[in-house]
Amino acid sequence: MITLKNVILRRGAKVLLDGASVTLNPGEKVGLVGRNGAGKSSLFALLNGTLHEDGGE
Repeated sequence: MITLKNVILRRGAKVLLDGASVTLNPGEKVGLVGRNGAGKSSLFALLNGTLHEDGGE
């Protein structure tokens, strides 16, 4: 299970996530879409431990 609770993620001065919460259960399939620079790759870096959140858990 992947759970984010009130996550804040900043890259420089840009706030990518502000109070984001989600729970993904085993076996669920999700899609992630957004324009260039929206923070999709940063979110995956957060999930795999390359980046660390600025707030939340």
